[in-house]
Amino acid sequence: MPLGEIIFQVLVYALAVIIPLWALVAGGRAERLSAIFFIVATVASKSVEQMSPPQHAGVIFLGIDGLMALGFLILALVYRHLWIALMMFTMAGVFSIHAFYEMTDRDLDWTFALMSNLATLVLLTSLAIGVWTSRRRAPEQA
Repeated sequence: MPLGEIIFQVLVYALAVIIPLWALVAGGRAERLSAIFFIVATVASKSVEQMSPPQHAGVIFLGIDGLMALGFLILALVYRHLWIALMMFTMAGVFSIHAFYEMTDRDLDWTFALMSNLATLVLLTSLAIGVWTSRRRAPEQA
């Protein structure tokens, strides 16, 4: 694996730990719930990846993606934050990509990995924006 890919993966994994923890510690209710959705979906996906038979994993991943998108839809409707709507649309895109690969019976390739990593970065960036704006609003409300 090229050094650039290794560095990119380490960066994504580090951000996938740091940003949700920041949201849990410093964010408001919407940010904490979004971080919990992200953490639960990540743990569920990694568990499926490790324990599920390969022929069933694709359908389970679709279910996780769909539930995550639905969760962000509910949060976006309740809290009315644009960054949550971006997370919802990102998860809808991830669901579409997974569905395409599942329905066409394609093997997961470099393009899929790139799209998944970019989607993860969009989710984490959106969550970070949410925490940042929440922190900026906190002094105004005090």
